[in-house]
Amino acid sequence: MTTRVNEPVGRPSFDLSKDQRATLIDLVCRGARRAIERADPGTLEVPLTRMVRKDMKRVKKERGITGLQVGGEYEVDDMEADGPELLGRIDVTVQFAHQFGDEEAVIAVEAKRVGGGQTTLNRAYVRDGVHRFVTGKYSAGHPWGFMLGYVIQPTAAQVVVAISDYLCFDYGPKSCLKEDAPHEDAALVRRSTHARDLGGEIGLTHVFMDASRIGAAS
Repeated sequence: MTTRVNEPVGRPSFDLSKDQRATLIDLVCRGARRAIERADPGTLEVPLTRMVRKDMKRVKKERGITGLQVGGEYEVDDMEADGPELLGRIDVTVQFAHQFGDEEAVIAVEAKRVGGGQTTLNRAYVRDGVHRFVTGKYSAGHPWGFMLGYVIQPTAAQVVVAISDYLCFDYGPKSCLKEDAPHEDAALVRRSTHARDLGGEIGLTHVFMDASRIGAAS
């Protein structure tokens, strides 16, 4: 049997039902909207994501949603090293009931700041976010992953065009952003499909939130 180097988080294969995916999108959108409304101007990506995670938990409790749990800042251990090395950290994780008990069976949500004309941030969304799913660092064996974009400078439509162009260039026409069902709390929801380096495909849901009231850090 071949031993794979640097086994990624999300190796156990599982699917999400249509309802489960919709529930997760709803939690992300509602939690992110609340966090953005409360955040101070200039709040950076990491503390904002921690606020989003807390508000996702609050929304889950208020709506009486059971059978899932929200976590975050999940450290991806480098199992090939004996020291403290990590492969990375997942910003937000979700587990449905059938995944409980297996720490690696998590749905990953990767959060990034983006913005109209923010070339560096928009490029990082693809190369430091989407790429982790494509390479199998996150969610290998899973059919879905999730990206959360904080749009710190209008407009979301402009951001989506820029990011879609990067995705098309890096991964081919099939990976361009496509329309998805809208959500009342999100600026835009999109999806993309990518061939994975480990074989097969992964679909990504992209939730873009209007975070212009926060803006870029001073």
